[in-house]
Amino acid sequence: MKHQLPNLPSTLVERYQDLRDALNAFTTEAADIHSSVPVTNEATRAVFTALSRITAYSDQMNMVMALMGEDVRVAEEIGAGPGIGPQFETADIENCFYEWLRTSRKGGLAVH
Repeated sequence: MKHQLPNLPSTLVERYQDLRDALNAFTTEAADIHSSVPVTNEATRAVFTALSRITAYSDQMNMVMALMGEDVRVAEEIGAGPGIGPQFETADIENCFYEWLRTSRKGGLAVH
């Protein structure tokens, strides 16, 4: 008995890409504003500090989005086939996941 995933690549992947694009636009705009704020008094110092935190949060979000992108890619690859059936056993999926973990650790993923 096969379970069909409805339009997984076209919906999940497109939504992920839209989210990624929105985050990139937000990050770019926040960085541009951050670099142009003159720190001349307490009010502008508060704005500069807030934008510094936003920039730091954006860096963390970009790391999370990269990890999420890997999950979306896996879901797309599995869901793009004719359906989930006997060819996609749980053990196979777990093996792929653990192989990805081993590979990513060698690549030097650093979480700060």
